[in-house]
Amino acid sequence: MYAIDLSTIAWHRKHGHITVYGTWIRTDSGWRPALALVRTGDETSDHCVPCIVSMDRLWVFDEQIGDEVKAGEIVAGFIDPLRLSADARTAIYLLSIIRDHMGDVLNIGVRPDVGARVVGEVRVTNSETGKTREAEIVENA
Repeated sequence: MYAIDLSTIAWHRKHGHITVYGTWIRTDSGWRPALALVRTGDETSDHCVPCIVSMDRLWVFDEQIGDEVKAGEIVAGFIDPLRLSADARTAIYLLSIIRDHMGDVLNIGVRPDVGARVVGEVRVTNSETGKTREAEIVENA
C-alpha cells in the first residue's frame, strides 16, 4: 500500500511550473520521507498528479553514484502527468529540481503525528560539552 498526504508537508518550494514538496509517503513499512513534484497551481485541482521520488530512490539521481539511465526513465515518466513539454530541456529541468532537493529530503526527519499538539518544549544542555538538545512535548488528539 502506498499513499501520500500533501496536507502534511515538511516544506515546499516553487520552481516555475513545478512546486516541490518535502513530505512523507506511506509504504508497507510506515511513513518514509519523499519528494513530491506537482504542477504549480494544480495542488487542489482534479488535474493534480504528484510525481514521487522516495528517499530510498534518491540515490538514482546522484551525479556520482546514481544510475543516469534509470533517472532519465523516471523523469521521462513525470513529464506527461506534470503536463510539460516532452523534450531534453524539460528532462534536464526536472532532473535539476530533484538534485537540488536531495539533501532537503534526507533532512526531513520523522513524520509528525497528525492531530498532535505541542504542549511544551524542553532544552537540555550537557554541562561538560556545552551541546544543547531541544525537543517538543506533544499530546495526541
